[in-house]
Amino acid sequence: MVTWWSYGQDGDRGGTFAQAFDPRGMRLGTELQVNTYTTSIQRVPAVTWDRSGAFVVVWASYYTGEGFEMVGQQFSSAGQPLGVNFRVNSYTTSNQWFSVAAASDGDGHSLVTWMSDGQDGDDFGVFGRFMTNGVPQGLDFRLNAYTTGRQLYQAVASDQRGNFIAVWESAPSQDGSGAGIYAQRLGGVAPAGLSVGGGANDVLQPGEATVVRPSWGNYGALDLALMGTATGFSGPPGGAYSLLDASADYGIVSGNGGTGQCSGTADCYAVRVTAPSGRPATHWDTRLTEVLSILPTEKHWTLHVGGSFTDVPRSSGFYRFVETLLHRGVTAGCSASDYCPASAVSREQMAVLVLVAKEGAGFSPPACSTPLFSDVPASSPFCRYVEELARRGVVAGCGGSNFCPSAPVSRAETAVFVLKTLEPALSPPACQVPMFNDVPAASPFCRWIEELARRGVVAGCGSGLYCPDDPASREQMAVILTVAFGLTLYSP
Repeated sequence: MVTWWSYGQDGDRGGTFAQAFDPRGMRLGTELQVNTYTTSIQRVPAVTWDRSGAFVVVWASYYTGEGFEMVGQQFSSAGQPLGVNFRVNSYTTSNQWFSVAAASDGDGHSLVTWMSDGQDGDDFGVFGRFMTNGVPQGLDFRLNAYTTGRQLYQAVASDQRGNFIAVWESAPSQDGSGAGIYAQRLGGVAPAGLSVGGGANDVLQPGEATVVRPSWGNYGALDLALMGTATGFSGPPGGAYSLLDASADYGIVSGNGGTGQCSGTADCYAVRVTAPSGRPATHWDTRLTEVLSILPTEKHWTLHVGGSFTDVPRSSGFYRFVETLLHRGVTAGCSASDYCPASAVSREQMAVLVLVAKEGAGFSPPACSTPLFSDVPASSPFCRYVEELARRGVVAGCGGSNFCPSAPVSRAETAVFVLKTLEPALSPPACQVPMFNDVPAASPFCRWIEELARRGVVAGCGSGLYCPDDPASREQMAVILTVAFGLTLYSP
């Protein structure tokens, strides 16, 4: 979105206009006149936006007899005005001057800055105000600590965590010369972690009251007292969703990267989900909406509901890992209600598992044309994944132009599949004194197995053994993929 002021186009001495462009630089629609008040001058616009494509234009508007004020207009992603022009500045004495600057974090939070005449006690100072989705928050605040002379011609930028930095010219003599450039950082908060439960496996279970513990990071310079309010808890039709405790207290969270987590059942959120008519879906996610007391910041936390497979009980040591693979879209089980945890993983299944674990849910390589392997035809749903692994240098088949797609993957082969997919350029050091009694240094798999062990992904099969030739089961693979690829069940 490009904005400018145009002399006489709105019928007077200057109006504010905007034009949308696509990523190729092609115009989208026609020019928009932003200002509805057309008397005198409307000039020096700036624009902020969010990820949905909605945007807000702010500009300096001269109201006869009152001086300049900061005015804004919110638009939908289609360029339709939402509401009417509104004033940004809360301080209205004298002029809120020409040099308007604005930035957004992409989530609807923006900082608008301007020059204000006399508001800091001497000539011009730099002031700002936060907005959320086009609605001003709080009151104006001063950015410049040094108030002698003029602080003007500011610019502002932001990142996706809600951190802002404003820079301006300060004159005269703040740095001992005619003018110097100064800045002020305004920190934001960002989600840092999420834990659920507190009992076995720490998974939200149907029918149980469960504590939800978010964590927030403070990336500003000042310590912050953070409080949170849950404004909603919802999920797909067929489930019942109860918000048992709608408030959270994070205490004082230190600035410059400090992290705070709510603690205890009294200071964190609590929820309950039930399924009166049966589970709504195998993969069942809910959403907890939280609003912080700062800015304010809103976050939608995704809470996976456990108990997805009838053949993986909560008492299983593999339970949380299996739930994680389902939640991350790596596998949906062997049927609508079963995971088949003891079944062996085939080589063609392994191709899908490692690629989706690496690239994310929904990853789909190019379709096969002329197959690389004689036993994996182009019509096979696994062909594209097998050939993608071959292109990446992870696999080379099982000999004789074959891949042996239905053969089980051994525990030894698993180490190579996982590590080469995770880090294609990896070359682990050669084995010296073997970690496992059944994997000698001369084995071509030794260095891969030991690298996986050094990373804490595997620990063998007991009694100093690794059992390299045993088939890898689906429940074992859940652990290996979750740990190796850093997959999480609950995260920001």
